[in-house]
Amino acid sequence: MYQSFVGTPVIVRLDSVGKLLWKTTIYDSNYYFVCWDIKETKDGGCIALISNDVAKNYYLYKLNKVGEIEWRKEYRPKKEYRILPNTVIEDKNGGYTVSCKFKDSINYRYFISKVSQSGKEEWNYELDTMRGNYFGYSFIQLKDGNYLLAGEKEKGHLYVAKIEPLRLGVEEENKLVTIGGINLKNDRIEFELGKSGDVEIEISNSIGERIKSYRFEKMKVGKQEFKLNLNEFTSGVYLVRIRSELSGNWSVGKFLLKK
Repeated sequence: MYQSFVGTPVIVRLDSVGKLLWKTTIYDSNYYFVCWDIKETKDGGCIALISNDVAKNYYLYKLNKVGEIEWRKEYRPKKEYRILPNTVIEDKNGGYTVSCKFKDSINYRYFISKVSQSGKEEWNYELDTMRGNYFGYSFIQLKDGNYLLAGEKEKGHLYVAKIEPLRLGVEEENKLVTIGGINLKNDRIEFELGKSGDVEIEISNSIGERIKSYRFEKMKVGKQEFKLNLNEFTSGVYLVRIRSELSGNWSVGKFLLKK
């Protein structure tokens, strides 16, 4: 069991009969803190999502099973953002995933970031459709590793978005497909293939709904070019995802189409 309060968060663990096992205080003389979420981890410790009172920085604390702080990761968003952290989960793919809403002078923006078990950032992702007065209330991970985000766009308008984990910025061994660029003027997607094999290409909208999918067999090593029929698409933001059968990992690109 855990408890926290605004000002100086205290993390408390009790046994089954209410006996105090350990107590850890999160303290910094420069700030008061707010604890937004805390979860037990598989190793018997916990992970806590905390922000400071000026809503400019937020932190991820990892504690071991006896309440000792193993590491702290600090996030420093852009200066114009005011942060409203949502929740943290222990990711089924390893490490921890944080969901957080930022507000600039005009819009709210929803971000998801993934860190390893040691606190090293693996990737972060902005959900473009969350621009505007969007609020995220619940963020969970499904058995298949995908995420669900539920919230409210405006009064009386609820939404649920399904998100696939995007391993952006992660260098992986035998990563075979990379996107070399998108040239909308010529209606083409360019990418480079490290080894020959079957390749899948998916086009989805900004909330992850698949619009088109393509499969190519035994593509050759080197630069590749794929032509889109833009008559099949309306104006908007689209995600391009490419993977080879050998790697199994998606590479992701994004483009804006204006008509």
